[in-house]
Amino acid sequence: MRHSKLCLLAGLLLATSATACSVPDEPSSESPGPGVAAGKSSKTHSPGRFTLALGDSYVFGLQPGKDANDAAAFNTGLATRFVARLNAGKDRARAREVNLSCPGETTETFRAGGCLWSEDFGFPLHVVYDETQFAAALRFLRQHPGEVDPIILSLGTNDVGVPFVFECGEDEACIAARLPRILERAAINSDRILRQLRALAPDATILVLVGYRITTFPRVVKSAMSDVFRGVRAAARAHGAVLVESNPIIRSDPCRFTFICTEPDFHPTDEGHQALADALWAASGFED
Repeated sequence: MRHSKLCLLAGLLLATSATACSVPDEPSSESPGPGVAAGKSSKTHSPGRFTLALGDSYVFGLQPGKDANDAAAFNTGLATRFVARLNAGKDRARAREVNLSCPGETTETFRAGGCLWSEDFGFPLHVVYDETQFAAALRFLRQHPGEVDPIILSLGTNDVGVPFVFECGEDEACIAARLPRILERAAINSDRILRQLRALAPDATILVLVGYRITTFPRVVKSAMSDVFRGVRAAARAHGAVLVESNPIIRSDPCRFTFICTEPDFHPTDEGHQALADALWAASGFED
């Protein structure tokens, strides 16, 4: 194997390997479309009582050097920073962060269950639930109609990376054979997820954070990740979500905004999380 499994696991989940990994990849040649990278909600309403944070390790706030057995240790992530800014506003009711995210989550495990972090490794989440993350999110929205705004969602980065590492053992021929099905399912899942979130939160601002590409993986995997992100963008547009592109932000200073030059690990540093939170804030349309 060209990379140790632990190094790839670090990039996807745990960030514990000392094996050298590469910096985040150059931006894809694809264009996300007019206005997407600097997308902004056109709504002018106030935020709700709850901010619902959904998805993978970026939303969870995963970072190296923290205790995986203590979810509360991951308290400097983008969602937490976003809610802190909400609560810093004058004359505004205090908002609560409800973070259901699971490191390693794919669009498939989000809907069907099987997230690596909690189910395979037994590490705790920020919020305990005995169902899929999607079911937990829908249940929360039904329990709090009209009270959730915004919803922050990050999915797609793991849809190719997780099966490449854990199912194919980093074999490129194996993952290439699986890609048509993976890409089809990712597109279908993204559409279903955003459709149902929108149905239960028709007036909420849904902020979709599009992941950044990583050079750890071979070209076939990186290309497939870009294809997954295209599906995420299409679903977001179809269901009135606001897209926030993370790749331009991370690429502007990868050594500052990720741990890739020191650990190595491609998850955001505190400064990276702050930059992503600022981008989400600017896209939300909320005012300080």
